[in-house]
Amino acid sequence: CHSGLRSYLAERILKQNGFDVVNLDGAYALYQSIYPERISHD
Repeated sequence: CHSGLRSYLAERILKQNGFDVVNLDGAYALYQSIYPERISHD
């Protein structure tokens, strides 16, 4: 989801199926900057 396309598509699918969701801009990049030790590069 680095570009946000997959999360955008997932958000649309979930909303179309009645889920109350939001797509957070920059969420993965922010998570990665806060918790770099949790990111696997395998």
